[in-house]
Amino acid sequence: LPLQARLYLITGSGSNYYPGEWFNLFREPALNLISLSASGIPDLNNIQAIGIAFRSSVDFRGKVKIDNVRVHVIPEPATLVLLGIGLGALAGARRLRKKTASKNLP
Repeated sequence: LPLQARLYLITGSGSNYYPGEWFNLFREPALNLISLSASGIPDLNNIQAIGIAFRSSVDFRGKVKIDNVRVHVIPEPATLVLLGIGLGALAGARRLRKKTASKNLP
């Protein structure tokens, strides 16, 4: 078994454990990238811990350094639709205002 790692979240009172997928370290195309999808996790506003678990068939000893951690919020489709409707309404109001202003010119 190669050296593998996965991210996990612990939420709520510490009893809700959400593991990510296992990634083969040093064999994946993106060598230093492991990820965890948070979709479907109900209590993200109460995260108690974020961790990395390791497993291997050999005795793994060493240090783990985590840096450049980025958290991205991916808007759901409904949010994007509402944003599009709002931008469309603003554009329509602007067109109407220009059209009305051009009719009122002497």
